[in-house]
Amino acid sequence: NKLAFIMSLTMSCIVATTDAKEVPPAPNRLVNDYAKVFSPSDVQRLEQKLIQYDEQTSTQIAVVIIQSLEGDDLFDYSQRLSETWGIGGAENDNGVLLIVSIDDRKLRIHTGYGTEGAIPDAIAKRIIEDEIKPGFKAGDYYAGIDRGTSAMIFALEGEYSAAPKKRKKGFPFGLIPVILIIILASIFGRKRRYTG
Repeated sequence: NKLAFIMSLTMSCIVATTDAKEVPPAPNRLVNDYAKVFSPSDVQRLEQKLIQYDEQTSTQIAVVIIQSLEGDDLFDYSQRLSETWGIGGAENDNGVLLIVSIDDRKLRIHTGYGTEGAIPDAIAKRIIEDEIKPGFKAGDYYAGIDRGTSAMIFALEGEYSAAPKKRKKGFPFGLIPVILIIILASIFGRKRRYTG
């Protein structure tokens, strides 16, 4: 029984390893479009924006676009890629990875320990839904990712809230004249009925 258990555990580990998508070697850039959805000018513009932010704050935002996860789990792949590439640096771990898998129609904002306080799950979800997905739905990957990275920068600077602010509902003062007319019409209407 013990031997059978060990063999099944070994086999499951082998299967898990073969299902894992290979992480490419760490590049010397922040924008990595392996699916070729950007034009060269798009890559250059986005790269310059992220380099400038990195130089100003030492916080790295990396963008990775892949064609497919090849059966791998999005979270696991994001974690392995972040650790292998050392996004944000090993000392501070203040990096953010925006990963998009085209064929799987999946994307994730993956934060390091140094940035997860500024971009918790609630804010990451809102950035994806409100900033990135509208561009994707319009077929414009660059617009979605450009807006998404800008929103991440705002969030890292504490200027992006997790939920839109709701307006406080006050008394509808504009309805006062209408209410008065209805009341007066009701009063005078009754008087006429009694005197007529």
